[in-house]
Amino acid sequence: MSAPRPLAPLRTFAPALLFSFRAGFRRQVRWRRVAGAAAALLLLTIVQMAIVLADRGRHPAADGYVLFTGIVLLNLILPFASLITALGLLGGELEEGTLVYLLVRPCPRLAIVLGRTLAAAAATGLLLVLLFLGCLAAVRALGALDARIAPPMPALDLVLHLAAVGALGAVVFTALYAAFALFLKRPLIALLLGAGHALAWEGIVAFLPGSIGSYTFTQNLHALFFHHPAIGAWPRRILFQDLHAVPPAADALVFLAGTAVVSLLAAWFKFRGRQFG
Repeated sequence: MSAPRPLAPLRTFAPALLFSFRAGFRRQVRWRRVAGAAAALLLLTIVQMAIVLADRGRHPAADGYVLFTGIVLLNLILPFASLITALGLLGGELEEGTLVYLLVRPCPRLAIVLGRTLAAAAATGLLLVLLFLGCLAAVRALGALDARIAPPMPALDLVLHLAAVGALGAVVFTALYAAFALFLKRPLIALLLGAGHALAWEGIVAFLPGSIGSYTFTQNLHALFFHHPAIGAWPRRILFQDLHAVPPAADALVFLAGTAVVSLLAAWFKFRGRQFG
């Protein structure tokens, strides 16, 4: 009998990655989560409209849009939505026992982890895109109805820029929280650790004076977030007072990409050694 070729796992990696991604994405977009996303879209759109109406005549509508999306969507919704999707990465299948049927297929475990992580990040990124577009439509509709709302209005290219930053943030946050979920046996502990990271490290430490904020995802995403000419001085001043903690865009990309890779490798290392029955 001839020995198996060493390149066989490489041939199965791409199909396994696609299979894992499709299965994971279907689990992420179940009707309960879709209903929750629709409710969040409605609520946040109403809040965005209230902010623009309250600030009319003082600042441009584009600044109100950037301020709301920067604080609420990128700083709050993004980490917690990533935490929810990451905790559901394999949890449902571990409880139902259906993960065993995936593991008996010729699927490298790295492809399974990577596919599920990308599926969870894609679900979070899709939610952010819908929220960005919903808030954009609300602001532009108000601008057409009320002449006291000062131009310029947020443009579509600004939304695309925010969506790209949000997508990158979804991958980084999801990879980290996926490592939490796989290293910690109890989902409740992983939830508490992830919530503590989102609230304390990304919500408090990120805005402390000095350079410590440059080691948080929040300020590295802000470095890319601010890299757009439509973002004025008022949102920059409100979103972050100490500009020294915002690293250069190139350094931010290296930090975010490196953290995502390390988190994925840690998740794969833990998942590779686990036994399932």
